[in-house]
Amino acid sequence: MPDTKKLSQKCLDDLAALRSEVARLRESENRHHQTEEALRKSEQRYRAVVSDQTELISRFLPDFTHTFANDAYCRYFDKTADELLGQSVLIFIEEEDKDLFLEQISKLSPQNPVMTPDHRVITKSGEVRWNHWCTRAIYNDSAKLVEYQSVGRDITERKLAEEALKDSEKLLHLQKKVLEQKNAALREILEQIEIEKQRIKNDVVSNVDNLLFPILQKLKAEISGIPKQYVELLESNLEELASSFGRKISQTTLRLTSREIEICNMVKNGLTSKDIARALNVSIHTINSHRNNIRRKVNINNEKVNLVAFLKSM
Repeated sequence: MPDTKKLSQKCLDDLAALRSEVARLRESENRHHQTEEALRKSEQRYRAVVSDQTELISRFLPDFTHTFANDAYCRYFDKTADELLGQSVLIFIEEEDKDLFLEQISKLSPQNPVMTPDHRVITKSGEVRWNHWCTRAIYNDSAKLVEYQSVGRDITERKLAEEALKDSEKLLHLQKKVLEQKNAALREILEQIEIEKQRIKNDVVSNVDNLLFPILQKLKAEISGIPKQYVELLESNLEELASSFGRKISQTTLRLTSREIEICNMVKNGLTSKDIARALNVSIHTINSHRNNIRRKVNINNEKVNLVAFLKSM
């Protein structure tokens, strides 16, 4: 009997332990189901958020086949999600840009998992557009590459603006070179003009010295009846052909009349108002009025400044 009681008690203890283990397993299974449900809902929320983004979002395997594409990505490439799943992302990349894309993505690592390339893509209609992408390589706990996630946006307008700016800069550079060449040619022309002006001036001076002055000296010695001051004035005017006075006194900024310029020339050469009035057959009052106008136009405000000395200094 005692052995039977012990055996019965052991069976009861084992049964209680079994029930406790079953309860623990059921609780663990419930927690597992709850965790799975939470993960499922979290994934649904994540996919809903990603699908609503205006950026182009996709995920793809190391062999570049799509595993996910949001609505914006599907609309952009005019494909459904089902059509994209299993297709390679490389089919959308412009042929000339593929090698650079593959080179850049091959350099990603757990220490450097992100790249941000710009490259061209081809839409379903055949249009070539520019995209900017931020691509992240995703690794597991063993540092093994699992997949990639890319977020992109269209930057075609920006690229076109950059190209237009580059073209404008090239055009401006070309125009600058052409302008520099024209300026150089213009400087050369101006230098030739100055040389020619100097040659003409030298010719004038030479002709005055060698031809006109000898004749004038003979006139002064042989012709009578001509007032001395007129001959001297003619001599002085010939001398002025080789000077800069005529050019300076005639400059437009002074706004002198032809009569005032004539009187300036006579004043500079020492003729009095009386002499000038007699030579021009006008009154002394008229000459004095002209002299006042001349002083005003050449900015002689101080009455102590002598007009003759001022004109000779020009």
